Amino acid sequence: MIPSEALANDGVLGLAFAGMSKINHPNIVDAVQNSNSELVSVFAFHLTNEAHEDRPEFHFGGYDLSVAGEGTALANFPVMTLPSEFKTD
Repeated sequence: MIPSEALANDGVLGLAFAGMSKINHPNIVDAVQNSNSELVSVFAFHLTNEAHEDRPEFHFGGYDLSVAGEGTALANFPVMTLPSEFKTD
């Protein structure tokens, strides 16, 4: 078994911002935006385990108001790099 400390990890689907990334290639959001400059550099997801709800969804370049609901706005959160013992070469 490979210890988790030995693997580069940038969170869910490698979504870490470029300045915080532990890997040296664009994350999936950057790659999608680079292939289509009209897309906004955002992602949205809807997760559920309720049988009566639709399937989980993941969106790049925007969000689906039919899932989010009318009047929904993007939320912005400050991002900061925290010290880490894990280093890559």
